[in-house]
Amino acid sequence: MNDGAVRLCSTRFGNVQYCVVGEGRPVLIAHGSGGGHDQGCLIAHALLTGGRVIAVSRFGYLASDLPADPSNRNQAEVYRRILEAEALAGACIMGVSAGGPSALEFAVNYPDSCHGLILISAVSQPQLQAGIRVHPLLRALAGSDPAYTVVTTLFRRRLLAMFGLSRRVAARLTAEERAFSEALFRTTMPVSRRIDGIVNDWHLPTMDELALRQLRVPALVIHACDDQLVPLENAEYNVRTIPGAQPMTISDGGHLLFSHHRAVRERISRFLDQEVPDVRTGPRDRCDDAGRERQARTVGQPVQ
Repeated sequence: MNDGAVRLCSTRFGNVQYCVVGEGRPVLIAHGSGGGHDQGCLIAHALLTGGRVIAVSRFGYLASDLPADPSNRNQAEVYRRILEAEALAGACIMGVSAGGPSALEFAVNYPDSCHGLILISAVSQPQLQAGIRVHPLLRALAGSDPAYTVVTTLFRRRLLAMFGLSRRVAARLTAEERAFSEALFRTTMPVSRRIDGIVNDWHLPTMDELALRQLRVPALVIHACDDQLVPLENAEYNVRTIPGAQPMTISDGGHLLFSHHRAVRERISRFLDQEVPDVRTGPRDRCDDAGRERQARTVGQPVQ
């Protein structure tokens, strides 16, 4: 799951960039703050065992436009449009960190297209300790590509610790997880092509509790107890609110579940096999070739 076709799809909110990797049961990934479709592919490589990954660059990230109303509801509509463009009847959606709110909106507003919901360290209630906590240093550096690159290189260990990679956890990493940690910051560069999305993420709205209680899709909620960026209360809220939601609570590993990727991958695989229907085909409604980039990229490499 290392290469993929990067495409642009025209929507009523402007162009949206996404990457398609692999074949099989479709899983659409909504990446976290600071990322893009490249980060979505990296996470898919770490946490999925296969299938057809549709990794979307959310509003304001990379080549995805930032519309006048970049709401989670409108982002969810874009997810549906991309599935139509790929001739898919639906998909399981994975919301990672700040991608959680739009994934929840997709599940609420498009239940026929949402075959399952996976929340990874996901924001659901921003009023719970402010949801995402953005490090002041990252706020200051977000407007300068050279400064961001220098600082994230010099202070890599300290920043990774913020994501959960303590010395104790680092001692347990597999070779794959070490490669993941090395590639992670490359999926946040260039920051100048992600800053509009980052700023939009700082204003995430509160989810509608009543709507979440009406959800009738299989849901898996995965979170670490020691997450310093998105508090565990977000996952606890999801488990209390979403009917039948299955929790996977991890003792450590932080926001990116370091040293537990294998266990998480196995749990997601069981969830998909047992709970999520493998329904792939839908009406054909492809994006125009003129609006598509058919360029293979390597997961974890900087996006030009």
